[in-house]
Amino acid sequence: MNFIYNDGNQINVSLDPITIYFVSDESQKDNQQNRMQSSSQQSSSQNNPSNQQQSIQQKLDEIMNQQSIQSQDLQQRLQNSQLPQDSIALKKEIQQQLQEENNLKQEFEKQLVANEDFLKSHQQLLQQGYDTTSANLNPSSTSTGDFEVNYKNEQGKWAKIKGGMVNGTLTDIQIQTQEQQDNLLSKLREDSTFQEYEQQLVLEKFAEQNLEIIFDKNMTSISLEYQNEEFQIATINAEFDVDELTKIYLEKPEHDYSYLLPLLGILSIVVAAYFLYKKLKIKKKTTVKPTISKSLTKKFDHILASSNLIQKAKDDFQEKQYKDAYGKVNQAIRLFLSYELKLNKEITNEAILLHLVNTKYPVNDIERCFRLSSLVEFAKHNPDEKEFDEMITLAENLIHA
Repeated sequence: MNFIYNDGNQINVSLDPITIYFVSDESQKDNQQNRMQSSSQQSSSQNNPSNQQQSIQQKLDEIMNQQSIQSQDLQQRLQNSQLPQDSIALKKEIQQQLQEENNLKQEFEKQLVANEDFLKSHQQLLQQGYDTTSANLNPSSTSTGDFEVNYKNEQGKWAKIKGGMVNGTLTDIQIQTQEQQDNLLSKLREDSTFQEYEQQLVLEKFAEQNLEIIFDKNMTSISLEYQNEEFQIATINAEFDVDELTKIYLEKPEHDYSYLLPLLGILSIVVAAYFLYKKLKIKKKTTVKPTISKSLTKKFDHILASSNLIQKAKDDFQEKQYKDAYGKVNQAIRLFLSYELKLNKEITNEAILLHLVNTKYPVNDIERCFRLSSLVEFAKHNPDEKEFDEMITLAENLIHA
Protein backbone atom coordinates (compact mmCIF):
# COMPACT_ATOMS: atom_id res chain seq x y z
CA MET A 1 0.00 0.00 0.00
CA ASN A 2 1.31 3.42 -0.96
CA PHE A 3 0.08 6.77 0.32
CA ILE A 4 0.90 10.19 -1.06
CA TYR A 5 0.84 13.25 1.21
CA ASN A 6 1.31 16.88 0.20
CA ASP A 7 1.96 19.79 2.54
CA GLY A 8 3.89 21.80 -0.04
CA ASN A 9 6.28 18.95 -0.76
CA GLN A 10 5.10 15.55 -1.92
CA ILE A 11 5.89 12.59 0.37
CA ASN A 12 5.34 8.94 -0.62
CA VAL A 13 4.74 6.46 2.24
CA SER A 14 4.91 2.67 1.58
CA LEU A 15 3.56 -0.01 4.00
CA ASP A 16 4.63 -3.63 4.18
CA PRO A 17 2.11 -6.26 2.95
CA ILE A 18 -0.83 -6.99 5.26
CA THR A 19 -1.73 -10.68 5.78
CA ILE A 20 -5.12 -11.72 7.15
CA TYR A 21 -5.67 -15.25 8.63
CA PHE A 22 -9.11 -16.88 9.05
CA VAL A 23 -9.32 -19.41 11.93
CA SER A 24 -12.15 -21.56 13.32
CA ASP A 25 -10.76 -22.37 16.77
CA GLU A 26 -10.68 -19.64 19.44
CA SER A 27 -7.31 -20.87 20.66
CA GLN A 28 -5.76 -20.22 17.30
CA LYS A 29 -6.28 -16.51 17.64
CA ASP A 30 -3.14 -14.47 18.01
CA ASN A 31 -3.94 -11.04 19.44
CA GLN A 32 -0.38 -9.89 19.51
CA GLN A 33 -0.06 -6.64 17.65
CA ASN A 34 2.89 -6.53 15.35
CA ARG A 35 4.25 -3.13 14.63
CA MET A 36 3.98 -2.21 10.95
CA GLN A 37 7.07 -0.98 9.24
CA SER A 38 6.85 1.85 6.76
CA SER A 39 9.22 3.80 4.65
CA SER A 40 8.79 7.33 3.41
CA GLN A 41 10.45 9.13 0.61
CA GLN A 42 10.21 12.80 -0.21
CA SER A 43 9.49 13.39 -3.87
CA SER A 44 11.03 16.32 -5.72
CA SER A 45 8.50 16.17 -8.58
CA GLN A 46 6.59 19.13 -7.13
CA ASN A 47 9.59 21.41 -7.27
CA ASN A 48 11.49 19.90 -10.16
CA PRO A 49 10.34 21.41 -13.49
CA SER A 50 11.87 18.58 -15.50
CA ASN A 51 9.83 15.98 -13.56
CA GLN A 52 6.67 18.07 -13.94
CA GLN A 53 7.29 18.38 -17.65
CA GLN A 54 7.89 14.64 -18.01
CA SER A 55 4.72 13.80 -16.04
CA ILE A 56 2.34 16.04 -18.01
CA GLN A 57 3.92 15.04 -21.32
CA GLN A 58 3.39 11.34 -20.55
CA LYS A 59 -0.24 12.08 -19.69
CA LEU A 60 -0.80 14.11 -22.86
CA ASP A 61 0.92 11.43 -24.93
CA GLU A 62 -1.58 8.86 -23.63
CA ILE A 63 -4.50 11.16 -24.43
CA MET A 64 -3.25 12.06 -27.91
CA ASN A 65 -2.58 8.40 -28.67
CA GLN A 66 -6.18 7.58 -27.82
CA GLN A 67 -7.43 10.42 -30.01
CA SER A 68 -5.30 9.23 -32.91
CA ILE A 69 -6.98 5.79 -32.99
CA GLN A 70 -9.67 7.09 -35.33
CA SER A 71 -7.14 8.47 -37.81
CA GLN A 72 -5.14 5.21 -37.61
CA ASP A 73 -8.30 3.25 -38.36
CA LEU A 74 -8.85 5.45 -41.38
CA GLN A 75 -5.30 4.77 -42.58
CA GLN A 76 -5.84 1.02 -42.14
CA ARG A 77 -9.09 1.16 -44.11
CA LEU A 78 -7.30 3.04 -46.85
CA GLN A 79 -4.58 0.39 -46.96
CA ASN A 80 -7.10 -2.45 -47.10
CA SER A 81 -9.39 -0.84 -49.65
CA GLN A 82 -9.30 -1.93 -53.28
CA LEU A 83 -9.09 1.42 -55.02
CA PRO A 84 -8.82 1.86 -58.78
CA GLN A 85 -5.37 2.48 -60.20
CA ASP A 86 -6.03 6.21 -60.68
CA SER A 87 -6.91 6.56 -56.96
CA ILE A 88 -3.65 5.20 -55.55
CA ALA A 89 -2.07 8.65 -55.58
CA LEU A 90 -5.05 10.07 -53.65
CA LYS A 91 -4.76 7.30 -51.06
CA LYS A 92 -1.07 8.04 -50.53
CA GLU A 93 -1.80 11.76 -50.25
CA ILE A 94 -4.42 11.17 -47.53
CA GLN A 95 -2.11 8.85 -45.61
CA GLN A 96 0.70 11.38 -45.78
CA GLN A 97 -1.57 14.18 -44.62
CA LEU A 98 -2.75 12.18 -41.59
CA GLN A 99 0.82 11.35 -40.66
CA GLU A 100 1.89 15.00 -40.96
CA GLU A 101 -0.98 16.10 -38.73
CA ASN A 102 0.01 13.58 -36.03
CA ASN A 103 3.66 14.65 -36.19
CA LEU A 104 2.67 18.31 -35.99
CA LYS A 105 0.56 17.72 -32.89
CA GLN A 106 3.38 15.80 -31.19
CA GLU A 107 5.90 18.60 -31.81
CA PHE A 108 3.40 21.24 -30.65
CA GLU A 109 2.76 19.20 -27.50
CA LYS A 110 6.48 19.17 -26.68
CA GLN A 111 6.67 22.96 -27.05
CA LEU A 112 3.61 23.40 -24.82
CA VAL A 113 4.70 21.20 -21.89
CA ALA A 114 8.14 22.87 -21.93
CA ASN A 115 6.53 26.27 -21.30
CA GLU A 116 6.97 27.50 -17.71
CA ASP A 117 3.61 29.37 -17.58
CA PHE A 118 1.71 26.28 -18.71
CA LEU A 119 3.50 24.09 -16.15
CA LYS A 120 2.59 26.54 -13.35
CA SER A 121 -1.08 26.46 -14.36
CA HIS A 122 -1.02 22.67 -14.62
CA GLN A 123 0.59 22.33 -11.18
CA GLN A 124 -1.98 24.69 -9.67
CA LEU A 125 -4.84 22.43 -10.78
CA LEU A 126 -3.08 19.27 -9.60
CA GLN A 127 -2.69 20.79 -6.12
CA GLN A 128 -6.44 21.55 -6.11
CA GLY A 129 -7.21 17.86 -6.68
CA TYR A 130 -7.77 17.86 -10.46
CA ASP A 131 -6.43 15.27 -12.89
CA THR A 132 -5.95 15.50 -16.66
CA THR A 133 -8.72 13.84 -18.71
CA SER A 134 -8.44 15.07 -22.32
CA ALA A 135 -6.77 17.60 -24.59
CA ASN A 136 -7.52 19.42 -27.84
CA LEU A 137 -4.50 20.70 -29.74
CA ASN A 138 -4.97 22.79 -32.90
CA PRO A 139 -1.48 23.70 -34.13
CA SER A 140 -0.74 25.65 -37.29
CA SER A 141 2.99 24.98 -36.82
CA THR A 142 5.18 23.18 -34.31
CA SER A 143 5.24 26.24 -32.02
CA THR A 144 2.05 28.13 -32.92
CA GLY A 145 -1.57 27.21 -32.34
CA ASP A 146 -4.44 26.89 -29.86
CA PHE A 147 -4.79 24.39 -27.03
CA GLU A 148 -7.26 23.24 -24.39
CA VAL A 149 -6.41 20.73 -21.67
CA ASN A 150 -9.33 19.39 -19.63
CA TYR A 151 -9.30 18.22 -16.00
CA LYS A 152 -11.74 16.68 -13.52
CA ASN A 153 -11.66 16.16 -9.75
CA GLU A 154 -13.09 13.37 -7.59
CA GLN A 155 -16.41 15.24 -7.24
CA GLY A 156 -16.82 15.19 -11.03
CA LYS A 157 -16.32 18.94 -11.43
CA TRP A 158 -14.36 20.10 -14.46
CA ALA A 159 -11.54 22.55 -15.01
CA LYS A 160 -9.54 23.51 -18.06
CA ILE A 161 -6.44 25.32 -19.22
CA LYS A 162 -6.86 26.99 -22.60
CA GLY A 163 -5.04 29.56 -24.66
CA GLY A 164 -2.81 30.18 -27.63
CA MET A 165 0.88 29.98 -28.39
CA VAL A 166 2.86 31.96 -31.00
CA ASN A 167 6.42 30.91 -31.82
CA GLY A 168 6.74 29.09 -28.50
CA THR A 169 5.41 32.00 -26.42
CA LEU A 170 2.02 31.82 -24.71
CA THR A 171 -0.01 34.84 -25.82
CA ASP A 172 -3.08 33.95 -23.78
CA ILE A 173 -3.58 31.37 -21.06
CA GLN A 174 -6.63 30.94 -18.83
CA ILE A 175 -7.62 28.61 -16.03
CA GLN A 176 -11.35 27.98 -15.94
CA THR A 177 -13.21 25.91 -13.35
CA GLN A 178 -16.80 24.79 -12.93
CA GLU A 179 -16.86 26.21 -9.39
CA GLN A 180 -15.82 29.63 -10.67
CA GLN A 181 -18.46 29.53 -13.41
CA ASP A 182 -21.23 28.37 -11.04
CA ASN A 183 -20.36 31.13 -8.57
CA LEU A 184 -20.62 33.87 -11.20
CA LEU A 185 -23.86 32.45 -12.61
CA SER A 186 -25.36 32.34 -9.13
CA LYS A 187 -24.51 36.01 -8.54
CA LEU A 188 -25.94 36.96 -11.92
CA ARG A 189 -29.26 35.17 -11.36
CA GLU A 190 -29.63 36.83 -7.96
CA ASP A 191 -29.25 40.30 -9.49
CA SER A 192 -32.55 42.28 -9.58
CA THR A 193 -31.88 43.69 -13.07
CA PHE A 194 -31.28 40.22 -14.46
CA GLN A 195 -34.49 38.94 -12.87
CA GLU A 196 -36.40 41.85 -14.44
CA TYR A 197 -34.97 41.12 -17.90
CA GLU A 198 -35.66 37.39 -17.61
CA GLN A 199 -39.25 37.94 -16.48
CA GLN A 200 -39.77 40.21 -19.48
CA LEU A 201 -38.48 37.53 -21.85
CA VAL A 202 -40.60 34.81 -20.24
CA LEU A 203 -43.73 36.93 -20.73
CA GLU A 204 -42.79 37.26 -24.40
CA LYS A 205 -42.47 33.45 -24.64
CA PHE A 206 -38.69 33.29 -24.86
CA ALA A 207 -36.98 30.27 -23.32
CA GLU A 208 -33.35 29.99 -22.20
CA GLN A 209 -31.43 27.75 -24.56
CA ASN A 210 -27.71 28.54 -24.49
CA LEU A 211 -24.96 29.86 -22.25
CA GLU A 212 -21.63 31.36 -23.27
CA ILE A 213 -18.87 32.34 -20.82
CA ILE A 214 -15.58 33.98 -21.83
CA PHE A 215 -12.78 34.43 -19.31
CA ASP A 216 -10.22 37.15 -20.08
CA LYS A 217 -7.76 37.57 -17.20
CA ASN A 218 -9.77 39.31 -14.44
CA MET A 219 -12.71 40.06 -16.76
CA THR A 220 -15.49 37.54 -17.42
CA SER A 221 -18.28 37.95 -19.99
CA ILE A 222 -21.48 35.92 -19.69
CA SER A 223 -24.13 35.67 -22.40
CA LEU A 224 -27.45 33.91 -21.78
CA GLU A 225 -29.30 33.25 -25.03
CA TYR A 226 -33.09 32.92 -25.26
CA GLN A 227 -35.21 31.78 -28.22
CA ASN A 228 -38.91 31.90 -29.08
CA GLU A 229 -41.00 29.69 -31.37
CA GLU A 230 -40.11 31.87 -34.40
CA PHE A 231 -36.38 31.18 -33.78
CA GLN A 232 -35.83 34.79 -32.78
CA ILE A 233 -32.92 35.31 -30.41
CA ALA A 234 -32.70 37.57 -27.35
CA THR A 235 -29.62 37.82 -25.16
CA ILE A 236 -28.86 38.94 -21.62
CA ASN A 237 -25.20 40.00 -21.47
CA ALA A 238 -23.22 40.56 -18.28
CA GLU A 239 -19.64 41.45 -17.41
CA PHE A 240 -17.75 40.69 -14.20
CA ASP A 241 -14.53 42.23 -12.87
CA VAL A 242 -13.12 39.32 -10.86
CA ASP A 243 -16.37 38.37 -9.07
CA GLU A 244 -18.13 41.78 -9.11
CA LEU A 245 -20.97 42.37 -11.59
CA THR A 246 -20.10 45.61 -13.43
CA LYS A 247 -22.44 45.62 -16.45
CA ILE A 248 -25.67 43.98 -17.58
CA TYR A 249 -27.85 44.69 -20.61
CA LEU A 250 -30.55 43.07 -22.75
CA GLU A 251 -30.50 42.62 -26.54
CA LYS A 252 -33.80 41.83 -28.24
CA PRO A 253 -34.73 41.34 -31.91
CA GLU A 254 -36.45 44.21 -33.68
CA HIS A 255 -40.21 43.83 -33.97
CA ASP A 256 -41.27 42.36 -37.28
CA TYR A 257 -44.65 43.65 -38.47
CA SER A 258 -44.55 41.87 -41.81
CA TYR A 259 -47.22 39.48 -40.54
CA LEU A 260 -49.70 42.39 -40.74
CA LEU A 261 -49.35 42.71 -44.53
CA PRO A 262 -51.88 39.94 -45.29
CA LEU A 263 -54.31 41.63 -42.91
CA LEU A 264 -54.05 44.87 -44.90
CA GLY A 265 -54.89 42.97 -48.07
CA ILE A 266 -57.90 41.35 -46.42
CA LEU A 267 -59.03 44.74 -45.09
CA SER A 268 -58.94 46.30 -48.58
CA ILE A 269 -61.03 43.42 -49.94
CA VAL A 270 -63.58 43.86 -47.15
CA VAL A 271 -63.87 47.60 -47.81
CA ALA A 272 -64.29 47.04 -51.57
CA ALA A 273 -66.94 44.37 -50.95
CA TYR A 274 -68.84 46.69 -48.63
CA PHE A 275 -69.05 49.51 -51.17
CA LEU A 276 -70.03 47.01 -53.90
CA TYR A 277 -72.80 45.76 -51.65
CA LYS A 278 -74.06 49.27 -51.07
CA LYS A 279 -73.93 50.08 -54.78
CA LEU A 280 -75.91 47.04 -55.90
CA LYS A 281 -78.33 47.38 -52.96
CA ILE A 282 -78.12 43.75 -52.15
CA LYS A 283 -81.06 42.92 -49.97
CA LYS A 284 -80.80 39.21 -49.90
CA LYS A 285 -78.86 37.88 -47.03
CA THR A 286 -76.45 35.15 -47.78
CA THR A 287 -75.44 32.61 -45.26
CA VAL A 288 -71.77 31.89 -45.18
CA LYS A 289 -70.79 28.61 -43.68
CA PRO A 290 -67.69 28.92 -41.57
CA THR A 291 -64.67 27.04 -42.80
CA ILE A 292 -63.21 24.82 -40.16
CA SER A 293 -59.52 24.18 -40.59
CA LYS A 294 -57.81 21.39 -38.79
CA SER A 295 -54.40 22.14 -37.50
CA LEU A 296 -52.17 19.16 -38.03
CA THR A 297 -49.20 18.76 -35.80
CA LYS A 298 -46.14 18.44 -37.99
CA LYS A 299 -42.97 16.71 -36.97
CA PHE A 300 -40.17 19.22 -36.40
CA ASP A 301 -37.72 19.14 -39.32
CA HIS A 302 -34.40 19.96 -37.65
CA ILE A 303 -32.46 19.61 -40.92
CA LEU A 304 -34.64 22.23 -42.63
CA ALA A 305 -34.51 24.50 -39.58
CA SER A 306 -30.70 24.22 -39.41
CA SER A 307 -30.37 24.89 -43.17
CA ASN A 308 -32.55 28.00 -42.84
CA LEU A 309 -30.33 29.28 -40.05
CA ILE A 310 -27.25 28.81 -42.22
CA GLN A 311 -28.85 30.78 -45.06
CA LYS A 312 -29.78 33.57 -42.64
CA ALA A 313 -26.19 33.55 -41.35
CA LYS A 314 -24.88 34.06 -44.92
CA ASP A 315 -27.32 36.95 -45.44
CA ASP A 316 -26.31 38.57 -42.14
CA PHE A 317 -22.62 38.32 -43.05
CA GLN A 318 -23.25 40.00 -46.43
CA GLU A 319 -25.08 42.79 -44.59
CA LYS A 320 -22.12 43.06 -42.17
CA GLN A 321 -24.19 41.85 -39.25
CA TYR A 322 -21.24 39.75 -38.15
CA LYS A 323 -22.33 39.02 -34.60
CA ASP A 324 -25.68 37.64 -35.79
CA ALA A 325 -24.00 35.73 -38.62
CA TYR A 326 -21.54 33.88 -36.37
CA GLY A 327 -24.27 33.26 -33.80
CA LYS A 328 -26.63 31.67 -36.34
CA VAL A 329 -23.92 29.27 -37.61
CA ASN A 330 -23.27 28.28 -34.00
CA GLN A 331 -27.00 27.79 -33.41
CA ALA A 332 -27.49 25.77 -36.62
CA ILE A 333 -24.76 23.28 -35.67
CA ARG A 334 -25.99 22.96 -32.10
CA LEU A 335 -29.64 22.51 -33.18
CA PHE A 336 -28.74 19.84 -35.75
CA LEU A 337 -26.51 17.86 -33.37
CA SER A 338 -29.05 18.03 -30.55
CA TYR A 339 -31.71 16.27 -32.66
CA GLU A 340 -29.23 13.89 -34.31
CA LEU A 341 -28.10 12.76 -30.86
CA LYS A 342 -31.77 12.29 -29.81
CA LEU A 343 -31.50 15.03 -27.16
CA ASN A 344 -34.29 17.03 -28.90
CA LYS A 345 -33.68 20.18 -26.91
CA GLU A 346 -31.44 23.22 -26.86
CA ILE A 347 -28.35 22.75 -24.68
CA THR A 348 -25.13 24.67 -24.12
CA ASN A 349 -22.00 24.43 -26.23
CA GLU A 350 -20.13 22.72 -23.38
CA ALA A 351 -22.88 20.14 -22.97
CA ILE A 352 -23.14 19.31 -26.68
CA LEU A 353 -19.34 18.82 -26.88
CA LEU A 354 -19.49 16.29 -24.03
CA HIS A 355 -22.11 14.31 -25.96
CA LEU A 356 -19.85 14.25 -29.05
CA VAL A 357 -17.11 12.22 -27.37
CA ASN A 358 -16.57 8.90 -29.20
CA THR A 359 -18.89 9.90 -32.07
CA LYS A 360 -18.23 10.32 -35.78
CA TYR A 361 -18.38 14.11 -35.59
CA PRO A 362 -15.23 16.34 -35.80
CA VAL A 363 -15.16 17.55 -32.19
CA ASN A 364 -12.14 19.84 -32.60
CA ASP A 365 -13.62 21.67 -35.59
CA ILE A 366 -17.01 22.06 -33.88
CA GLU A 367 -15.39 23.32 -30.67
CA ARG A 368 -13.36 25.86 -32.68
CA CYS A 369 -16.54 27.06 -34.40
CA PHE A 370 -18.27 27.53 -31.03
CA ARG A 371 -15.28 29.40 -29.64
CA LEU A 372 -14.98 31.77 -32.60
CA SER A 373 -18.70 32.57 -32.43
CA SER A 374 -18.38 33.45 -28.75
CA LEU A 375 -15.31 35.63 -29.33
CA VAL A 376 -17.03 37.59 -32.12
CA GLU A 377 -20.18 37.99 -30.03
CA PHE A 378 -18.20 39.61 -27.21
CA ALA A 379 -16.06 41.69 -29.60
CA LYS A 380 -12.93 39.71 -28.64
CA HIS A 381 -12.21 38.68 -32.24
CA ASN A 382 -12.50 40.40 -35.62
CA PRO A 383 -14.73 38.70 -38.23
CA ASP A 384 -12.86 37.07 -41.10
CA GLU A 385 -14.50 36.06 -44.38
CA LYS A 386 -12.28 33.01 -44.99
CA GLU A 387 -12.81 31.86 -41.41
CA PHE A 388 -16.58 32.35 -41.71
CA ASP A 389 -16.68 30.38 -44.98
CA GLU A 390 -14.90 27.50 -43.21
CA MET A 391 -17.55 27.56 -40.48
CA ILE A 392 -20.33 27.53 -43.10
CA THR A 393 -18.67 24.61 -44.90
CA LEU A 394 -18.41 22.68 -41.62
CA ALA A 395 -22.09 23.30 -40.83
CA GLU A 396 -23.28 22.31 -44.33
CA ASN A 397 -21.14 19.17 -44.35
CA LEU A 398 -22.58 18.12 -40.99
CA ILE A 399 -26.19 18.71 -42.03
CA HIS A 400 -26.03 17.26 -45.55
CA ALA A 401 -23.60 14.42 -44.89
